[in-house]
Amino acid sequence: MTDWNTLRYAEYYVNTLGFSVIPIKPEDKRPLLKSWLEFQTRKPTNDEIANWFKVANNNIGIVTGSISGITVVDVDPDADTDALYRSLGGSVVAPTVTTPRGGKHIYFNYFKDIRNRAGAFRAVDIRGDGGYVVAPPSIGVNGASYQWDSPLSQFVLQDLPDNFAREISSVHSPSSIGVEGVSLFTKGRRDEDLFHTANSLIKGGMSRAEATAVVMRLAKACNPPFPEAEALEKVRSAMDRAERKDRNVMAEVREWIDRFDGYFSAQEIIASLGVFERNDKNKIYVALSRLNADKVIEKHGEKHGVFRKVENELEAMDWMNAECEEVKVALPLGLNEFVEIYPNNIVAVAGTPDSGKTALLMNIAKLNMNDHEVHYFNSEMGAAEFRKRLSRHNDIKLCDWKIKAWSRSSNFADCIVPDAINIIDFLEISDAFYKVAAEINDIYRKLDGGLAFIGIQKQPGQDLGRGGTFSSEKPRLYLSCDAGRIKIVKAKNWRDPSRNPNGLIKDFKLLGGASFIEESGWYK
Repeated sequence: MTDWNTLRYAEYYVNTLGFSVIPIKPEDKRPLLKSWLEFQTRKPTNDEIANWFKVANNNIGIVTGSISGITVVDVDPDADTDALYRSLGGSVVAPTVTTPRGGKHIYFNYFKDIRNRAGAFRAVDIRGDGGYVVAPPSIGVNGASYQWDSPLSQFVLQDLPDNFAREISSVHSPSSIGVEGVSLFTKGRRDEDLFHTANSLIKGGMSRAEATAVVMRLAKACNPPFPEAEALEKVRSAMDRAERKDRNVMAEVREWIDRFDGYFSAQEIIASLGVFERNDKNKIYVALSRLNADKVIEKHGEKHGVFRKVENELEAMDWMNAECEEVKVALPLGLNEFVEIYPNNIVAVAGTPDSGKTALLMNIAKLNMNDHEVHYFNSEMGAAEFRKRLSRHNDIKLCDWKIKAWSRSSNFADCIVPDAINIIDFLEISDAFYKVAAEINDIYRKLDGGLAFIGIQKQPGQDLGRGGTFSSEKPRLYLSCDAGRIKIVKAKNWRDPSRNPNGLIKDFKLLGGASFIEESGWYK
């Protein structure tokens, strides 16, 4: 299923697993439909599914509850997982999705006594009737994807553990504090309710003294009353968390700016850092205001919230003595006919799994190892698998490979050889997509006459890899691979000024994961 697109997943969810699905906006996880309530009582038709998901960037939402026969436990990355798994009875064997921010969606059989419920445990929500969850292969605002932890072919639902179901669905005795249908600050949930209250008050701007007064009154009104010393600890913990978050926001914003070239918007930072809450967004604006006052950045143009980094340091360019000759580097599939490669150039190769990305990079290594020093940085294969991939090249003996292979999965700028050919297979970043551009930029700065060929994962049907346009800024040549097809997405150095290679496509067949058989010429 690794080569499935969003439409095929949606069809599988509805026609095979029996779920009801809806289209989700990729920017804010909200339904694209003005009203999606009807899909709580009926499943979409194949025509509706095709209409929604023929747009590649629409995400998928699975409607929870009776219509789909599922109840989902939604676990945020900062959840109290110890309490959750104790309640679930220890280890859980159930279909599970890992979210872009590292949370979990755990799927169970539908439990009719549980509707949507926020805060069942700290940062743990229940999705039942009236709710939905975003599902694979949807992409989060940080550029990472929702992923099933096990193949869908093994999808088997389990019942919610009895203890967990009773705890979530039980109705506590009346409390002096509560709303209709919900008994707050009662035994079994006093700790969580007081912490959430303290955290919300501090995040809302209330002073420590004011928050303490509110929490202490609530502690006394709990059923039974909550210990005073432990209630004070809730306020202290919330204050520490807020102060730590303030410091982290400034540090993250500064790091983002330090590793970014050109102008940028506050909204780009907010999206890149995966910030959703209004209070946290305000902290980013405050951080930008401080950096603007300190002359680290300055406002750019007339549009509100757009800045550029102030670059005071200058590096003299010795253009008179610069070498104008291209690097004599050989490229597969006749690419040399269209492009030139110069010292310090970055070449990006974006590809879906099993599209030929690794084969292309290995062929580049093979074609150039007799004329250049080649270093191959591998992030996903062990030594035995790497040897097997090399052995599939029938035109060369294993002992004749003249490359230096290294196991590496991050911080490539720290280890590349500045004046050699460096092949990175692949740039493995799955959280904040802006880091793709930052790491490519770091690699570029480290080069001193050498080259870097960088593999990047991408989604089927999309030209650009993880990081989107961020990943295409530094490369002088950007190639995109899908099964049986390669496309020149960006080429800056044309061999013939009258022949624009941008957008050219070539079809091929890949034999044994090693040899390319060209099935067409280059065409648009």
